[in-house]
Amino acid sequence: MSELILKLFSLGTIFLLFIFVLFISLELFKIRNPLKSFIKANQMPLILITSIGATFGSLLLSFYFKLAPCDLCWYQRIFLFPIPVIVLIALIKKDLSARVYIFALSCVGLLIAGYHSILQVQIFKKDSVFCNTASVVDCATPDFVYYGFVTVPIISFCVFLVTLILSYPYEKK
Repeated sequence: MSELILKLFSLGTIFLLFIFVLFISLELFKIRNPLKSFIKANQMPLILITSIGATFGSLLLSFYFKLAPCDLCWYQRIFLFPIPVIVLIALIKKDLSARVYIFALSCVGLLIAGYHSILQVQIFKKDSVFCNTASVVDCATPDFVYYGFVTVPIISFCVFLVTLILSYPYEKK
């Protein structure tokens, strides 16, 4: 059962990457993008679903799978956990200006997740300056790898990337 859930997380990540590549390709080649109109119409609910799913997933990894988060994972969670709360408040108040805060949180979370992903593929041979050397969990060692590339930081990276795209203000000034 545990293996199945982790594979589903990994497949969800691959799906998010596919949607991202499709969205960017349609935008770059100026092809009619039906995803863009769907995203514009459903920005906040989509952000809410994505961020609640990611929050639930990170807690599931910690409490059900007993995977202790490293320091960089905690830093990513700091920027992920407020997003569902902000979205819920924005939906209740019908305030689309909350996208600015979600966008900013997603940018910082994306940078941390990107650094963590690069650290795990060992492009940097040094220890991370962000990881505590006395920590029990090593930031550079993946807890699991599925389909050859999907790790916890890659999942986090994809979530922040999708949240970043979803929170982008599409209307022209």
